[in-house]
Amino acid sequence: MHPILLRFHSLTLHTYGLLVAFGFLAGYWIALRNMKRAGLSPSVSADLLWLLFLSGLLGARLAYVATAPAYYLAHPWETLKIWEGGLVWYGGFIAAVAVGYHTIRRKGLPALTVADALAPALALGHAIGRVGCFMAGCCYGKPTGLPWAVEFRHPESLAPLNLPSHPVQLYEASLGGILFILLMTLSRKDSWHVGSGRPALLYVFSYAVLRFLLEFLRGDDRGPSLFSLSGSQAVSVALMLVCGGIVVFLRRRSHG
Repeated sequence: MHPILLRFHSLTLHTYGLLVAFGFLAGYWIALRNMKRAGLSPSVSADLLWLLFLSGLLGARLAYVATAPAYYLAHPWETLKIWEGGLVWYGGFIAAVAVGYHTIRRKGLPALTVADALAPALALGHAIGRVGCFMAGCCYGKPTGLPWAVEFRHPESLAPLNLPSHPVQLYEASLGGILFILLMTLSRKDSWHVGSGRPALLYVFSYAVLRFLLEFLRGDDRGPSLFSLSGSQAVSVALMLVCGGIVVFLRRRSHG
C-alpha cells in the first residue's frame, strides 16, 4: 500500500523496515518483562534476546535468498536490502531456535522459562511485522472477489498492481494479535505461568495451524512443494506433530 514512508534527498525510509524494527522492539519489551518477572537476570536476558534477534534475522533472510539463488548470485548486494522486504519467518524461527538452544544450554538457563517468555513476544512482533508486509506488498494473497479484497497501486509495491486480492498479511497480523492477547491473558493463571511450557507449546502449535491454512490464500511464489504442500506448510505440519508428541509424552509421564 505504502512501501515508502518518507523520502528526503537520498534518504528513503521504507515502511516495511520501520514496522519490522518496531515489532522487534515491542516483542523485546514484552519478553524482557516476562523474563524479569520469572526471576532471570535483565542483563543476561537482554544479551540472549539480541542474539536471538540477530540469528533470526540472518536465518530469515538466508531462507528468502535461497528461494531465488540465481538472482542473488548475480546481484549479491541485494541480499542486504532487508528493509525492502524479503524475510522468511520459519527460516528465522529455526535459526533462532538452534542458536537459542545452544546458548541456553551453555549458560545453564531454564529453557521452558525462556521459551514461555518469548511466546507472546513473538506473537506480537510477528503481528506488527506482517503489517509491514502489507505496506510493502510482499507475502500477498491470491486474487479474490470478496468485498474486503485489496488492490496494490503503488508502483514500488511488491504485489501485482490493480488486482483485487486477499489481504492475507492482515489476516495473519490480526490472528497474531489475538494470539498475543490470549497468551498474555492465560499467563495470569497459575497453570499457565512462565516456565510451565504451556505458553510456548500453545504459540508454536497455534501459529503452525494458522500458517498452514493461510498458505492456501497466498499468491506469491511459495517455492518448492512437498507432497503438494508448500515449504511453509510442510514445516507447519512438522511443528504440529512435534507439539502433539510433546503433549502425549508429558501426559504419559504424569500418569506414570
